[in-house]
Amino acid sequence: MSRMKIAVLGGGMSGLAAAFELTKTEALRARHEVSVYQMGWRLGGKLASSRDEAARNLEHGLHVWFGFYENAFRLLQEVYAVTPPPPESDIRTWTDAFKPTSLGGAGVTVDGKWSFVPVTWPVHGGYPGDGTQIHLVWDALTHMLGWIGEAIREAVSALTHGTEHGKVRSPNPALLREALAPGRDGGGVDDPHTERLVGSSHFSIGEAFHAAHLWARSLSGGPATKHHEAIAELVGEADRQVQAGPSGSDPRWKLIGEAVHLCAAVTRGVVADLLLKNQPLESIDDLDFRAWIIGHGADPKLAAESSLLRVLYDTVFQYRDGDFAFPSYSAGSALGMMLRMSVTYKGAIMYLLQTGFGEGVISPVYNSLLEAGVPVRFFHKVTGLELSADGARIERVRIDRQALMTEGDYRPTMRIGGLDCWPTHPFWDQLVDGEALKAADVDFESAWCVQPPAERLCLHAGQDFDAVVLALPPGAYKPRDGDPGPCAELIARGGAFADYINAIALAPTFAVQLWSDRTLEQLGWTLGPIATAAGVHPLDAWADMSQVIRLEKPQAAGPVSLYYLCGTMASTLYRQPPDDAGAPARGEKEARRLAVEWLNEAARDIWPNAATETGFRWEVLSDPEGRAGEARLDAQYIRANVDPCECCSISLAGDSRYRLYPDQTGFTNLFLAGEGARQGFNASAVEAAVMSGMAASRAICGEPATIIGYDFLTCKPF
Repeated sequence: MSRMKIAVLGGGMSGLAAAFELTKTEALRARHEVSVYQMGWRLGGKLASSRDEAARNLEHGLHVWFGFYENAFRLLQEVYAVTPPPPESDIRTWTDAFKPTSLGGAGVTVDGKWSFVPVTWPVHGGYPGDGTQIHLVWDALTHMLGWIGEAIREAVSALTHGTEHGKVRSPNPALLREALAPGRDGGGVDDPHTERLVGSSHFSIGEAFHAAHLWARSLSGGPATKHHEAIAELVGEADRQVQAGPSGSDPRWKLIGEAVHLCAAVTRGVVADLLLKNQPLESIDDLDFRAWIIGHGADPKLAAESSLLRVLYDTVFQYRDGDFAFPSYSAGSALGMMLRMSVTYKGAIMYLLQTGFGEGVISPVYNSLLEAGVPVRFFHKVTGLELSADGARIERVRIDRQALMTEGDYRPTMRIGGLDCWPTHPFWDQLVDGEALKAADVDFESAWCVQPPAERLCLHAGQDFDAVVLALPPGAYKPRDGDPGPCAELIARGGAFADYINAIALAPTFAVQLWSDRTLEQLGWTLGPIATAAGVHPLDAWADMSQVIRLEKPQAAGPVSLYYLCGTMASTLYRQPPDDAGAPARGEKEARRLAVEWLNEAARDIWPNAATETGFRWEVLSDPEGRAGEARLDAQYIRANVDPCECCSISLAGDSRYRLYPDQTGFTNLFLAGEGARQGFNASAVEAAVMSGMAASRAICGEPATIIGYDFLTCKPF
């Protein structure tokens, strides 16, 4: 029996995941002949990284993997098991590649002064990728009530020296007694505090949340009842006491107040809109999350200024066109993100890679595909998908071959420290006319590359492919000024695919990497290594990534610490036509301007010893050339992600209805993958990309049968 030929268009994480799933067993390889087509010389999409001439790792931005990235971690574990790195590598297993961290937090502004409030997250059982299912919505909310209660009890005790008294009225003691009665499943009767809680008419704030947690646990798996409304009322009572109390000037009080207030609004909203109506998370996606919680009693001013909501929006860049002034996050997707982030993680809440993503994640996946016999065809840019005469299927795929090889297939990686690393530029010596291409500084990855193709190819249905996986980022096939894009024929037919393309919004970002001759403590940060969001805009998120230095090529008097920072960048450059060759330079210029402004005005908030009264102390930056002042920034790395392929796909209010599952393109042999597709995340994240690739494989062949969390946004709450 002949094998099914599958063309995977795009070598980002969704395309790689699809190719891996389609070929990961002997039986699947006997059924499928898979080829991956990739523009330029690198794989990984937004997760691609490279090594520069000094062997420093350069990323698209700050990537943190959360402990609820069940499918991304599972894929990585399977890949490392199939093709472990060479013996000389310091990274041999996935646990060598990723290390857990439990320290997070948020920036809080009180009386006009910004400060950071650290939060140490509890360690959960299991590990990401172990195959266990995530919670249903009510179960997740139940767990959230529990950990918020723990956190509040500890914080309030520390801030009041244990003097907090019972001020929260129990709104319905009879129902609480009924819920926690002996013999009731999950009723919490084994909890040592149950008897006192049942017998009380007033609680402290922490006790109120503990009672709500036990009460909610007693209802797990059952239909919505008056008990759910009573729990929401109890949490609301706790919130009213917190908001009526003295706020003071301590930022920890403010964060506690935010947490309680948001939890009360979320609990009311979940009960009213999801439980009592028996509706899934996606049912509220027409609203922005802030608007949704305001509709359930949240204070509009607090919602607009909340640091905790900043973390939620910042983490997945939920700002229209990257503009901080226009936040929008579909309510169900945002609530799903909040619950997964705070509750469903395994082990630690976050995991930090110990090297570059190119060598730590992408190379192992690439090597496993080679072992499975999957060719990756570099320098193949998709320029057109053409339909059959009846418009029912993809008949032809047009491809520009950007460069020819001097001999054989392109060999994309180089060995550094036992790791297969990707270069910042192609290996010019492998390309025909490589010296001329190098002299012209051709950027094969750019949407504004004007280099004529070396040749034009056409793949034909039935001959070169039987099925196509469209794993390009939405920015690659959304029309832009003067360019209808490779999917013009498909869009012209209208219908669901056209609606999807038109609806998916993009957010440009920018990233900064700073190497320093000072330690984190010498810069003035005393809380230890950390990864956090809700910082001072626009570089809202930052992390200490000094662990990466040891796997970079040592330099004379080299740096001792390394920091990754990123945030959105308000820009519409991604819409510029293909012949606007100056667009990338304008993006880089704006990114540098923003970085300089931020370092001069905001860096003191996290690194007080790196600032003076007049601005940033540039001498703390490492520079092998010994430049002075702002010129030392030339030795750092600043990247503007304004290319349409590099912008993040975001979930604006009202957009989710237009997202498509892999088999909903409307064309019989075209399957969709990528972060813009419909999956259990609906956000710009590696977990979303991996889930969509797995789903594309499942739509084609039925494997994998299980994708953890794929239906989280669409399943009913019980």
